[in-house]
Amino acid sequence: MKITAVRVSKLVSGPGYNNTSVAAEAIVEKGDNPETVHSELCQWVDKQLGLQKDVRELNELRDELRTEVMHLERRRDSLREKIKRIDSDLQDEIPF
Repeated sequence: MKITAVRVSKLVSGPGYNNTSVAAEAIVEKGDNPETVHSELCQWVDKQLGLQKDVRELNELRDELRTEVMHLERRRDSLREKIKRIDSDLQDEIPF
């Protein structure tokens, strides 16, 4: 199968039924890879919609949240160990 053109269309729904749509089509020239053309066209459409910045910001936020969760899990584990030691010490002090 010979791919001669690639088309990308995206619709972004905003608040209050405020939708934005961008569509673009690119001709696949001789020697071009259709997947590369599609990827570049997607990036162009995303840029027109302002999605690249949003995606980048969301990825950064996701990474920050993952780090925070990791720190909280370590803190939780540390506190659990501390509680176990205190419980053990208390059990050792009870005479019966």
